[in-house]
Amino acid sequence: MTGTPKFGFVLGPEARRLSSTDAEALEATGCDSLWTGGHVIGPDTLEVLTSLARIAGMTRRVQIGTAILTLPLYPAVLVAKQFAEIDIASGGRAALGVGVGSNDREMAALGVNPAERGARADEALKIIRTLWRGEAVTRTNAWWALDNVSIAPRPEAPPIYVAGRVSAAMRRAAWLGDGWMPMLFSPNKYAKSVAEITGYAQAARRGLDGFEWLVLLFVCADDDAAVAWKRASESLSVDTGVPPDRAQALLGKTAAVGTADDVAGVLTQYVQAGVTHFVLRACAPAHEYQQQIAKVMTEVVPLVRGREATSRDRRPTAREESRCRS
Repeated sequence: MTGTPKFGFVLGPEARRLSSTDAEALEATGCDSLWTGGHVIGPDTLEVLTSLARIAGMTRRVQIGTAILTLPLYPAVLVAKQFAEIDIASGGRAALGVGVGSNDREMAALGVNPAERGARADEALKIIRTLWRGEAVTRTNAWWALDNVSIAPRPEAPPIYVAGRVSAAMRRAAWLGDGWMPMLFSPNKYAKSVAEITGYAQAARRGLDGFEWLVLLFVCADDDAAVAWKRASESLSVDTGVPPDRAQALLGKTAAVGTADDVAGVLTQYVQAGVTHFVLRACAPAHEYQQQIAKVMTEVVPLVRGREATSRDRRPTAREESRCRS
């Protein structure tokens, strides 16, 4: 896990007002990726595949992706088909970020048994990959009855990134994913997850060459650190529904907030923990989110990349070499 980290941003409710001009401005910041999240039901929420299709049509360069799609809510064949078309329309720039979800009310509304969400997601991932390879699927289970089903056109090979917080999700990433994308992980917890996923992959005799190590983080940079913390707490409370006081406590362990130097310091800790691709939720009012993204890209990212380059280029001193020999 070496090399320059990538930086992307996930758009919240403001994605519904995204224009071609907005998308052009976001790409001009030099970011590597743009992502969209959402739910099927809930207040002020977007449906993730519909939103991704809109972003695909408005962007030209960046990778685009779902962060995240709650996979058990959807028929596997429908996800494979719709996502294939989005990937083809975008010129092969799409990435499928998936999780199993935690909203029992949403699952009940869509006829999904929460107790089966993990097994249903695993089965869906296998079906999606088979269809994307151009192979027909015949499979009958409690959720789908597929008899020689195939799709066309099909995409080349969009990456699938697995989100989650527990060991079952880490196993899913190691066995079925092309990357790992947790949310609200501290640098220390992220490093432990890297080790756990690597262990699962080794046990399954699966190599992780090309595996992407992503993390979804809330980020807020301001010349005044107190202002940054206030904005970040309000944003997390709105996005997740947690009370503001709990939002502040979560951010203290799992977010990059403060001055540009503060934020760069936290992000550097994640790079050291193994992160190769940041998916950042810029904390700002809807009318200011583009300015926040631009600030992170112009003031924070050069600091992170500079520190990473310095760390890679650093050579041991004579005293360190002597210690190693002794």
